[in-house]
Amino acid sequence: SLPGYADATRASYDGRTLQGFGEVGYRLGWGALALEPFAGAALLRLESDGFQESGGAAALTGYGRSYELGTTTLGVRAEARLSAEMPLTVKGLIGWRHAYGDVVPATLLAFAGGASPFAVSGVPVDRDALVAEAGLSWQASQAISLGINYAGQIGARAQEHSLKGNLTWTFETR
Repeated sequence: SLPGYADATRASYDGRTLQGFGEVGYRLGWGALALEPFAGAALLRLESDGFQESGGAAALTGYGRSYELGTTTLGVRAEARLSAEMPLTVKGLIGWRHAYGDVVPATLLAFAGGASPFAVSGVPVDRDALVAEAGLSWQASQAISLGINYAGQIGARAQEHSLKGNLTWTFETR
């Protein structure tokens, strides 16, 4: 915040994203328990055009950039129904994710009329991370289920955690 200074800048530019992913696994069942070893891969390509903001002294010039990030994940999923009488199912996943390519998102900017560009970096993606998921679902009736799920990715430089609940109601229309 600079006292007495106000500025409103504008810019328009294009970008493109391409993403592909796939996974193979093999499910093994032993009664109420199922295990599934799996291997997955993903590729992300992001391109952004350069831009020139207009509007004042704080206007920026942004330089175009392309990013390519690939990941592979090796892990195992597990699922078990807790009992025949109680329709509770517990699920879990544990795995290792490895990242390739541009793991430090950064862009090059300069103030309009300025001669010295500077880099701005985002949160880096860890090259290696533990991925984990855990969930519990209850089949309340043939049409209604309730669930809660945790998902996380833990690396040396960053962590990501989420907790989600869901209510699913399926019905048939004629």
